[in-house]
Amino acid sequence: MITSDTPTQENLFKNIETKVSIEEFDKIGRLIEAGLYADFSDFLKDAVREKLGCIEEVDERDIPREQAVKEIAEYCKEHETVLSY
Repeated sequence: MITSDTPTQENLFKNIETKVSIEEFDKIGRLIEAGLYADFSDFLKDAVREKLGCIEEVDERDIPREQAVKEIAEYCKEHETVLSY
């Protein structure tokens, strides 16, 4: 018996919609044509997983401003690519 609390294929996933530039659309299309991705959905799922894997979750802490500035500066020194954008 399936109840409303029982996970099903339909409620394990959520749909999202986005717009991309024509240039981005064409680039993704070329990757699909090259066989690197099955379709646009496959590309977008991979891109989301990759981006989420790069983001480090942090816990909010109540610390003095000076300490926060010092910790941020130290982190940036250790992770030079943080400021490469």
